[in-house]
Amino acid sequence: MGILTGKKMKRGLRIMLAICMLSGMLAPWSAGKQVDAATSSKQNKVSSSSTKAVKMDPKWIYQKKQKSYALFVNGVEQVGPGYNDYETPLFYLNGTVYVPLQHIVMGMGGTFKYWSDKLTEITYWMNDKGDIWNFKWDGVRRESAIFLGNHQQAEDQSDTIRGIQKNVLYVPLNFIERFYPVTVMKEKDTALILVGDVPKNPTANFFGVKGQYPTTFNFNPLDPKQAYPGDWKAPQLTAKWSSDETKNFKAFEEQLGFKEGRSYGIPGQSKAIFLFGKGGTLHNGGEVMIRLTMWGSPPGVPDTQVSNSYKIPVMSAQLFKFYFGNDWRKVWNYFNRNDIPDKFTANGRTVWADWIEVDASLYLTIGSKTAKSK
Repeated sequence: MGILTGKKMKRGLRIMLAICMLSGMLAPWSAGKQVDAATSSKQNKVSSSSTKAVKMDPKWIYQKKQKSYALFVNGVEQVGPGYNDYETPLFYLNGTVYVPLQHIVMGMGGTFKYWSDKLTEITYWMNDKGDIWNFKWDGVRRESAIFLGNHQQAEDQSDTIRGIQKNVLYVPLNFIERFYPVTVMKEKDTALILVGDVPKNPTANFFGVKGQYPTTFNFNPLDPKQAYPGDWKAPQLTAKWSSDETKNFKAFEEQLGFKEGRSYGIPGQSKAIFLFGKGGTLHNGGEVMIRLTMWGSPPGVPDTQVSNSYKIPVMSAQLFKFYFGNDWRKVWNYFNRNDIPDKFTANGRTVWADWIEVDASLYLTIGSKTAKSK
């Protein structure tokens, strides 16, 4: 999904970043530089004040189209104005608001499956109560495809729903209300739709007020008290390096939330960080290889297109500390400056950086402490 593009420079590998949209289009975006907040575009400008959201009557959301919408699932913002702009915004149509079914089902503990490579049939397991819905494309070619859904366990087969395919399948909000608790709030000109748990002070302003978060990389990503957008709390890796890589990957899974101890993703970049162990063939006799498909902006520099991009430098710092000890910041700064040497030494380890055109990713091969420089 996520694509990182770049080219060799005289002083190393310069990273230029781009995100691959679910529609298949590429949209370039800049990251990895220290950007002054004043140079941000008007689109990315952060409000210097905020208004507390007010709870509304659930029927209010259906009365008329609102200026903008934000969706939260179990307290986590999924879609909103100026937040993950690659997503299709929630939209008002025929007296209801259409919301992304996939985001909600996954956030509420359900799952889904496409049944063909052509993506013409999808099944959603809404919960553990046997509510299973199957959606099929109606076969008519339109700008936005129509999927007709039916309740697989219902005795009455007339229990159907119409979904609209954008980047994912969108369904009417009143369909969601059948299965999950929905709360409706208003914050200035934005309607907040909150499915499941409701956070204490929800706000569509994911990036907070101006000046709340660092606008350069001159902060400590290992500080557990560091504040981040969206009230995110950075996981802390307390485990120590082991010669047994299975123990290392287990620690990454349990303490950092890496899937199977090997991959970390954000919305729009499911495998922004991926680790290869000795089970594969690592060149130069490496101990581990880290693949990065992107490098984010500082948390105080709004990246509306991939709003969680700031997490990638923060999570990478945890890995750099694990493998490079007190040299972690040296390596971290290479990435922050977009100037990564082809080969360098950190914490007694030789490290090789390679840009691979085929998958548009940067590969960092980390040698063992005893390996000789090649």
